[in-house]
Amino acid sequence: MSSFAASVSMPHSGHPGEDHPSPEKKPLIPSWVKEVATTSGKIAGTGAAMGAVCDVIAQPFYRVQTQAMIQGANPTGVQYKGVFDGLRTIYRQDGPKGLFRGLPAVLSAGPFGTGLFFMGLFGTQNAYKGSSVETWASEKIGQDRALFASNFVSGYMGQLAASLFFVPSSVVSECQQAKGFNQEFEKLTLSQAVRRIYAMGGIAGFYKGLWPQVLSFGTCHALSVPVYMHLKKELEALGYAGPAASIFSGVAGYGFGSYLTQPLAVAKNRLQVAKINPDLFPERNTVSAVLGIARREGVKSLMSGANARAAFIMTRLGLGIPLAGIAQKKLEEVFGSPSM
Repeated sequence: MSSFAASVSMPHSGHPGEDHPSPEKKPLIPSWVKEVATTSGKIAGTGAAMGAVCDVIAQPFYRVQTQAMIQGANPTGVQYKGVFDGLRTIYRQDGPKGLFRGLPAVLSAGPFGTGLFFMGLFGTQNAYKGSSVETWASEKIGQDRALFASNFVSGYMGQLAASLFFVPSSVVSECQQAKGFNQEFEKLTLSQAVRRIYAMGGIAGFYKGLWPQVLSFGTCHALSVPVYMHLKKELEALGYAGPAASIFSGVAGYGFGSYLTQPLAVAKNRLQVAKINPDLFPERNTVSAVLGIARREGVKSLMSGANARAAFIMTRLGLGIPLAGIAQKKLEEVFGSPSM
């Protein structure tokens, strides 16, 4: 994109025989907005499709992650010693279906949330490119730091947009997944869980833990996207361009972000399942959750489920985001890129 501020010249009709200059008239919708919407919309479509595939692959890790993060609240209940122990225990107790408990809630919101995430992520990046903000930031802090900062912000913007759908799906899915805290929720179907959560808290009940989720995943994206983009750029400079390099960069970047944001994710999970057993989950906000968990269960509990979450994040996002870009590129090679 050369400039987002380009205007469109509109023809002017004067009196016959008169030579009047044609004044420029600004379009109702700026051209850069159309370009951002088109680019983001295309990647959002492929992102939603790739995201659904990755959701299915990553769900067993999500299942282990959820239990591992909350099991410290009930030491006498179900306890997983690690990722593989969790997978084996779930399979032994509940069979293959147990590994995918809560998946319908994830898939029902996934395409919409993924679409909004890519709209926010790539929309922010595209709006930044060629803008006066990019020029100013590059002059003030240097081009590389300015690019890092733009990728950092775009990660937050993507998650903030996606939270409209991702937070409710997380609340429903995690309440279904939790074992040893409320037997009623363990048996509920998707529609039954939705009705039960609505009865307990109305629409607001589906957005429990909104800000912790934005903080945990937003910070994860904000840290991971710059690392992903930097690794990809360095690999390309070394001659390692292509799908493999892109996927490696994405997985490594999101693995990095996942571990660094684990305490926020634990607090988020505790808040989102709080309604199923308020006595065991007394916290009401992110700060009280982090401090309360550290005080009652020890600081190490804030890293509970870190490996399972990393496996989930690296599969769902570290793999899913590069695959979305690769799929979009292939589609454009086959069908061509539509002109604006």
